[in-house]
Amino acid sequence: MKGTTDQKQVRSERGSACDCHGHHGEEKHCGCHGHHDEEKHCGCHGHHDEEKHCGCHGHHDEHEGGCCCCEEGIERLGKREIFLYIIGALVMAVAFLPPIPAIVRWICAAAVYLTFGVTVWKEMVEGFCQKKIFTEFTLMCTASIGAVILGEYADAAAVMYLYSLGETISGLASGKARRNIAGLIEVVPEQVTVLKHGEPRVCRSEDVEIGQVILIRSGERIPLDGTVLRGEGMADTSSITGEQLPVELTEHSECLSGSLLISGSVEVEVTRNYDHSVANRMKEAVEEASRRKAVTEKKIARVASVITPAAFVIALLIFAIGAILTGNVSEWFRRGLTILVCSCPCSLILSIPLTYFAGIGFAARRGVVLRGGEVIDNLAHMETLLLDKTGTLTEIALRYDGLVLPQNGTLAEEQVHALAYPTLMHSPHVAAQTYCEALRGMRSDRELSGVENLPGRGIRAYIEGRKVLCGNARLLAEEGITVPSVTETAIYLAWDGSYLGALTFSSHVKSGAKESIAELQRLGVTRTAILSGDTVTAVREVAEAVGITEIYAERMPAEKLELLERIYREQKKKSRGTVAFCGDGLNDSAAIAASDIGIAMGSGGSAVTVEAADAILMYDSLARLPEAVRSARKTVRIANQNIVISLGMKIVVALLCVLVLPSMELALVADVGAAVITVLNAMRAGNR
Repeated sequence: MKGTTDQKQVRSERGSACDCHGHHGEEKHCGCHGHHDEEKHCGCHGHHDEEKHCGCHGHHDEHEGGCCCCEEGIERLGKREIFLYIIGALVMAVAFLPPIPAIVRWICAAAVYLTFGVTVWKEMVEGFCQKKIFTEFTLMCTASIGAVILGEYADAAAVMYLYSLGETISGLASGKARRNIAGLIEVVPEQVTVLKHGEPRVCRSEDVEIGQVILIRSGERIPLDGTVLRGEGMADTSSITGEQLPVELTEHSECLSGSLLISGSVEVEVTRNYDHSVANRMKEAVEEASRRKAVTEKKIARVASVITPAAFVIALLIFAIGAILTGNVSEWFRRGLTILVCSCPCSLILSIPLTYFAGIGFAARRGVVLRGGEVIDNLAHMETLLLDKTGTLTEIALRYDGLVLPQNGTLAEEQVHALAYPTLMHSPHVAAQTYCEALRGMRSDRELSGVENLPGRGIRAYIEGRKVLCGNARLLAEEGITVPSVTETAIYLAWDGSYLGALTFSSHVKSGAKESIAELQRLGVTRTAILSGDTVTAVREVAEAVGITEIYAERMPAEKLELLERIYREQKKKSRGTVAFCGDGLNDSAAIAASDIGIAMGSGGSAVTVEAADAILMYDSLARLPEAVRSARKTVRIANQNIVISLGMKIVVALLCVLVLPSMELALVADVGAAVITVLNAMRAGNR
């Protein structure tokens, strides 16, 4: 099993507010809405810890340039580099024309070489300084030196020109995916209008506290989660949930941070602070996703580190053996150089991470945040799905139905409430909160002490020195108290060893849950089961409603984890398929962390559960999960295609150059072509 997920929290240091809405004390700030503490940052919305980063996520570790994939670089390309590449192509064409005087051709080749080769040489030298000898830059520089030794100056210029052109085209093709991710991250406005005593006051979103009221006008993005107090309007939630249809906001409606108010004006009472808002959770998860690599990415990185030195050895052997056998040193020297050009691993190093990055971007646009490429791999091979009930399959908002008293009860209804209400006020359970909300304003003069929350069972306390129990039937059974069977979800009550009655609740299955389960089963999820702490009757009703036959009810968090481990072992004996657990409550966090794929409900889930999860459903519904599975499988399929395309083209061209036609130009075209084709193919992972 994967073990507990690393819980990385991006926490900004609190400081005094300033008019520029950023933190600048002893920091370098570049307007990219991140805090960098002596970091070098280029607007790619990630934290790089003393690294030079260009947003290409793995292609140019610890060096800059050569990929032209930051937005600023792409805009510069439209004005200056396009003209430069056109002029470079014309000058290089002159260098290849035999009728032109040799000195003119030499000058043209030198001009192209210096213009496009300086950056490559610079990167190679920087690599040497970092003890990275065998890189793609070393391959290109060595191949160009060899061409100069052979007197093929135009070929040397072509090596640098085509390599630079291929990198630039790849950067342009990949820029869309990165800009999409950047757009997803920038969903939380820095400023917010707070109403204090009816007067509007502008302050930072990070400084707003729970319970304060903020004003959102038409055209403004909602900065914090909350509930509408006054006003009405229409909100675009697509950047968070992926839902394209506008959502109507009226009094008591829930507002998700990151949503755009497209009409109307609303006053919102804040229910979550900045750090725990839905939009900030999504921002942190997407940032983390760009840093966590898939298994395929890691394998490619290891293979690439072997390909380059191996290319030098193979090229040297081909040159030596061919020269010894035929005596034609220059011919076999040329053939060896073509191997160096063909073996450049750029297409693999760039396209595989980009494929996963595009897949992550697509899922995020559809309201599913996947924390890295490894999650895509696991999601693509999901065969077992375990689900919590409340908040996952059913609406988290329960309805309090009433108090059921025993026939031989000794206390009246008002007396039972006077014991239950002050006790359940201290419980985090959704049913307890629903009950307290229903009886809001009730007063009790009972003296409460010794409150103890018992995960998976309920709450224990003392009133007037006598023990009060509020929880499930198991909790009361531990105290030797027998309770009658209740069909609904219930909180059983006891005082001083006597059964008092049951608070009953009801909930309804979430819209689309049954269809989502059926779609997942059609996609190859062969086993679905519900793991819940609720009663057998309540769990069975929900299971029948959504089409699940395997249920495990009345399970505490530790028992859920034990069940997960048992099901995990059963799955691995059967196949290499993965096991997912989907839940939203604090009691689900251990199972979510331990499964192959931990899936959390983003807006309603607890902070701990969201932190532990690998995948976050921002719109508290399973409706997006089948789409995420299809997207993950498409992403893995495209990554495998890129491996075959890249290696296939290089092997075929290498064989042609060694056995038939030792053409440096053919090797270059194959290298550039493989990079462009695989990058364009990678972009398909970001589309439907």
